[in-house]
Amino acid sequence: MIRSVIRKIRKYLGILPSMQDRIRELRLLGMVIGEDCHLASDVEVEEPWASHITFGNEVTVARGVRFISHDASMWRSVGATRVGVIEVGSRSFIGAFSIVMPNVRIGEGTIIAAGSVVTRDIPAGVVAVGNPARVIKRTSALQGKTKAKLTHTPCFGEEYRMKCGGTVAMRKSMLKAAPNGESYIVRSDTNSSGK
Repeated sequence: MIRSVIRKIRKYLGILPSMQDRIRELRLLGMVIGEDCHLASDVEVEEPWASHITFGNEVTVARGVRFISHDASMWRSVGATRVGVIEVGSRSFIGAFSIVMPNVRIGEGTIIAAGSVVTRDIPAGVVAVGNPARVIKRTSALQGKTKAKLTHTPCFGEEYRMKCGGTVAMRKSMLKAAPNGESYIVRSDTNSSGK
């Protein structure tokens, strides 16, 4: 109870927990979260139903994503609330401001595009987009396209990321180097041409 009040006060003040603190909180609420997962600090989980959510390993969840494990739309008219599990497979990515509805399974290695609403199962190894989310291609096709772009698009090191100390001046230099506005920040273990 006290933890809940503190969390609400922090949220009201705009103070978000660290990723590690948020994962720890969700695990205490019964959510199963695999190893090496990355969750934005503002990911929303219905706390009473956190135990209905399972993440595999290496899942990435961007900011503003909501996991809704219940549907109370029929409570007044029928007298029933639907509660369902949510499972996210290992190495999946859920894009910013997406919504994942109850009783949904997202397969391993799947990408859910930003702003999508996932209302039904999404198979492994695909990219899904929209409301409702629908499969548009295989993840491997997107990976191939991205790898090809790395050979002729300006690339910058991890130090350009905000969380690694990237500055406004660094981002302005990225803009100057990218004639069409597109560039990439690459991990140090990624082979690419560029900076």
